This record gives sequence, C-alpha cells and structure tokens, in this order.
Amino acid sequence: MAIKLENYDKGIEELIKIVNALEKEQLSLEKSIELYKKGMKLHKELVEILEKEEGRLFLFDEKAEDENQKFVEKTLEDGQVSLEL
Repeated sequence: MAIKLENYDKGIEELIKIVNALEKEQLSLEKSIELYKKGMKLHKELVEILEKEEGRLFLFDEKAEDENQKFVEKTLEDGQVSLEL
C-alpha cells in the first residue's frame, strides 16, 4: 500500500497512533512486533513521499532561478496547492 501525498497527514496520524500504542499499552510481544513492522513500513513510505516532493521543489527552484521568475501559489478547488510560473 503506497501512500499518496494527499494521504500524507493521515499516514502521520496513523504512525503517531502506532508509536503511542507501543509506548503506552501493555501489548504481547507478537502484537508489539506486528505494530513495529507496520510502523517501519509506514515510516519508509512517508520518507519516500518527502524525498519525492523535495526533488520536485528543487526542480521548481532551479527553473525559477534559470528563468529569473517567481512562482505564484494557487489553491485548487480540492484544497491542494499548485505552483505556477
């Protein structure tokens, strides 16, 4: 299950729930290992999203510098933010 950018916040919330459960609840070893694996997989997917978006922002920044232009931020109907030259 790959997480998409629009689900990033939900992924963070889920990861926080997993961490809290591991820290506070009295879990069996089996359940703890299961949650740990789920949390590590989720963490990896969230990091991949950030790295991908960081690369996109770097390309935007380079393009803006090359063209000596500034980006205009626009909010789309679905609440997403779009950057345009």
